[in-house]
Amino acid sequence: MLFSLCSLFYLLLVLQFGCAFKAAVYEHVQQGDPSKDSGATIIEKNIEKYKEAARNASIQGADIIVFPEIGILSFKNSVDYAEDIPDPGTVNPCLERASRSEHHWPILSILSCLARSNGIYLVANYIDRKPCVPSVRRNCTGGEYLYYNTDVAFDRNGTLVSRYHKNHLYGERPLVQPDPPEFAIFETDFGARVGIFICFDILFKEASELVTRFNVDVAVMSTMWFDELPQWYSAAIQESWAIRHNVTLLASGIQKPSTGTLGSGVYKGAQGPLIYTYSPDWKDKLLIADVDGPVPQNARYKDDLVAANDRVLTTPRNMDYAAMKLDPTLGTEKEVCQGIYCCSVQYAAPSMNDSFFLL
Repeated sequence: MLFSLCSLFYLLLVLQFGCAFKAAVYEHVQQGDPSKDSGATIIEKNIEKYKEAARNASIQGADIIVFPEIGILSFKNSVDYAEDIPDPGTVNPCLERASRSEHHWPILSILSCLARSNGIYLVANYIDRKPCVPSVRRNCTGGEYLYYNTDVAFDRNGTLVSRYHKNHLYGERPLVQPDPPEFAIFETDFGARVGIFICFDILFKEASELVTRFNVDVAVMSTMWFDELPQWYSAAIQESWAIRHNVTLLASGIQKPSTGTLGSGVYKGAQGPLIYTYSPDWKDKLLIADVDGPVPQNARYKDDLVAANDRVLTTPRNMDYAAMKLDPTLGTEKEVCQGIYCCSVQYAAPSMNDSFFLL
């Protein structure tokens, strides 16, 4: 009887506060040197890191792990190793590789086997190659193939349950955008309805429509973000999206401070981050959080550097923004406004000999 009451209480908690599961996101330092190493060598080095992360996530009880954008190969040779990723549903590349199927998915089968061997849902980023057939694809303007920046999702058995082509590219030639825009959603055995988008997509309406039209509980985001003044900071963008839509966001990014590329986390909707990292330290990190757990007072990853010199911010483009110099003789609080919209900051520093700006 006591067990039944406890089970009922747990069920009520899940219904009230959302899905109960443990999530992992991996912030990855890209391996290999594109100027020296072959594409195959780069893939092999990165896959070894993925194997280690998936294994550690599984050992710690994670139900799902998310990997970043452009984490397996360098963008320089991405199309050379692209694969024709099949429609999701019943395809299990791991089992098909074991049965010596005629299909040739070397990377897809490795990712599928990673999910299967660790009993974990797995989301990763790769390049999809599709035949250029004008009658089938609107953006087929020439060439033998079209290439898409793609996220794939596998269930615990290694079955491909979702495939998503990035709707909004950040440059990224020769890759193309899907036309019309795509939406990718999959169901899980832990009760979450999961939607997928990639990096730059977070700023556009389709990412919001995953919530408003398709009622997802969880969004996953593979990213290789480039921080840009004055407001495009990865962790801030991730958290603000989760707060605005009040759904859990799992964001996995690349760690490359030399291009202003960093920032990953697990965000519990309007309640804030469960764990996040924003540290330009050239170190990979596996972040794990109980999504049904309480939001900690300090959610920052324990080994993050609070300050570091090796950091790049992309130069701002033609964009209106207001700036105000901080003068310590006039106090330690400033407010800057654009029309009726205002931001304020309280600041302190060991020394005010440097120039500090409120942006």
